[in-house]
Amino acid sequence: FTATHASEGSLYQLVGVSCHPSARGQRIGRQLVDLQITRGWSLPGVHSVLGFTRPTGRHLSPGVPLDDYVSSHEDGSTTDPTLSFHTAAGAVVLSHHENFRPNDHESLGSGVLISYPRPIPATDPAHQPLHGRMTNRSR
Repeated sequence: FTATHASEGSLYQLVGVSCHPSARGQRIGRQLVDLQITRGWSLPGVHSVLGFTRPTGRHLSPGVPLDDYVSSHEDGSTTDPTLSFHTAAGAVVLSHHENFRPNDHESLGSGVLISYPRPIPATDPAHQPLHGRMTNRSR
């Protein structure tokens, strides 16, 4: 981390968090991402926590343009599992890009830039975003 981190940097990039398929449903991926979001926002001078993610369900709709695919996810008419993983926890889609990872056949080569907003402190932990609070499972 120290070799790639610039202490004067204002962006914190989330990179490559995943868990083994046998561990799915245990919220390990969510905990790993939440820890990175918390870490990013804890650094002085950081004003954006963002990363590229994969629209992993896109191969199921190969004829749909990426703009329409992402828009249909945002308006709730379709659901992409990986985009849902992020947007359900408060991430916002900033942009989407064709030919981002040309060899990624599941996502048809596309990538989606997301941003996690700074958590708003609340007196009641139940009103904090998922990435800003601990759950019984994560303790």
